[in-house]
This record gives sequence, structure tokens and C-alpha cells, in this order.
Amino acid sequence: MQGRHRGGRGGIGWLLFLAVGGLGVYVMLPPYITFMKMKEISGLAASEWHITSNQQKGMKKLVDQLWKREIPEYIPDRVCTFSTVGNYRYIECAWTAPLSLPGAGVVNEMDFALTTELSSSGNVEQY
Repeated sequence: MQGRHRGGRGGIGWLLFLAVGGLGVYVMLPPYITFMKMKEISGLAASEWHITSNQQKGMKKLVDQLWKREIPEYIPDRVCTFSTVGNYRYIECAWTAPLSLPGAGVVNEMDFALTTELSSSGNVEQY
């Protein structure tokens, strides 16, 4: 009979571990999803810039996609800068995402940065 009760404390430990892990996912997942969306959006803007050879059209593509993909309001329209260095074109984006807990509001912030590099041949690299 004693064997049945042996895992009692371990079960509570696992529940606590799962609760803390679930809370971490709840807090971190939305900013990470936004980062992945921003990665895709800046890649589309870089492709538009390359295809049209027009920086303004690349910028317009980026702004349109921010709205279309429902990027949170804490990322403004002008969050990314466009520049050319030699044969390379760059789109650099940086923003701060609020980390919120239910009932507690914003408890911290996390900084994100993304660089999209476009070569003259149209190859896109992101880091």
C-alpha cells in the first residue's frame, strides 16, 4: 500500500513545473510569433525592393504587410530602416515587445532586432 503514495510529492513538483512552463510559453509566445511575422514581412519588402529596384515600393510593401498581418501597435510603421552599402541593400528593424502576465499587466520588456540583407543578385539573408 505504501507504494501507491510514493509519487505524491513528485506529482506536485511536476504540476508546478508545468504551470511555470505554461506561464513562460504564455508570456513569450506572442512576441516570438510577431518576430517570425516580421522576418517574413521584411523578406517580402526586400524582394519587392529587388524586383522593382525602388526603395519606396519596398517600404510601402513593408508598411502594407504590417497592417495586413496585424502586427501589434507597439511596432510602429517606421520601425525599419532601409539602406544601401555597396552592392548590398539592408532592411534593419528593431523594437521592444512588452511581456505581460494575466492580471499583472506589463511586467518586463524584450528587445528584438532583425537584419535582412539583399544582394545585387536577389539573394536574401536574415539574421
